[in-house]
Amino acid sequence: KFPAYITVKDCLISNSRTGIDFWRVRDSIVTRCEVGPIFSWMGIDLNIYCHDIIVEDSIFHKDANSGIKVYSGNYNITIRNNLCYGNKNHGIWVFTGGSNVVIKNNTLKDNGWDGISIQGKVFTPPEVYISNNKIYNNKRHGIGITLYSDYIREGDYYVDIRSNTIYSNQEDGIRIDLPYYSVDIENNIITNNKGFGINKLQSIANSAYNDIWNNALGNYNGTTAGTGDISLDPLFADLSNGDFHLKSRAGRWNGTAWVNDSVTSPCIDAGDPEDDYS
Repeated sequence: KFPAYITVKDCLISNSRTGIDFWRVRDSIVTRCEVGPIFSWMGIDLNIYCHDIIVEDSIFHKDANSGIKVYSGNYNITIRNNLCYGNKNHGIWVFTGGSNVVIKNNTLKDNGWDGISIQGKVFTPPEVYISNNKIYNNKRHGIGITLYSDYIREGDYYVDIRSNTIYSNQEDGIRIDLPYYSVDIENNIITNNKGFGINKLQSIANSAYNDIWNNALGNYNGTTAGTGDISLDPLFADLSNGDFHLKSRAGRWNGTAWVNDSVTSPCIDAGDPEDDYS
């Protein structure tokens, strides 16, 4: 039987091989924890056959192999409102399995490799939803979001990449190297990465209503601009302090008060008009 209804809350975990290791756990939550530094393995490892797990409002940092790992056979995993920084490899790593994995509203920065890595193998992540994340300054081999495979079974797989800010990573903003996948890329801001904005090596990728601008090797490789895509400076509020709010003459919240800028970002009201504003 699966261990169930575990709550890990308000914990500080440091100087261990792995911070939290769930194995065949279901219907459980990790919330408001700080995990790091970790000297060998994962900040949190959602190991084989975990399901209906929430990881939220937590910090995973410093020297872990990856901040958060989702391994084979997992399903209904929600990762939201977390900060992953300074890890050796990935901020979040979905490896060789995971159905209905939702990665939402996280900050993934200054990691040694990728902000988010989706890796297919014999068991393949069939559904992953990536939205509203800030992914920036990931170093060395750092890609904002990467989808790749050593080996993947033929099938019907889907990744939705929506409303993310992907900025100044060491290589591509998004790299897609997975066969058999359908990837929707919509309403994202992908700028100032040192590789391509979107680098599609294989799979089907649909781009729409993104701002893809000033990426060092070019904005697109293996694909082209889609419906509603633009290529303009997004006019972030304060990059030096990690503030990716968009400048606006009409006013924006700066954390303590409303301020009015002298310019308005071209990204405001430039997303898919069929989408709900929220």
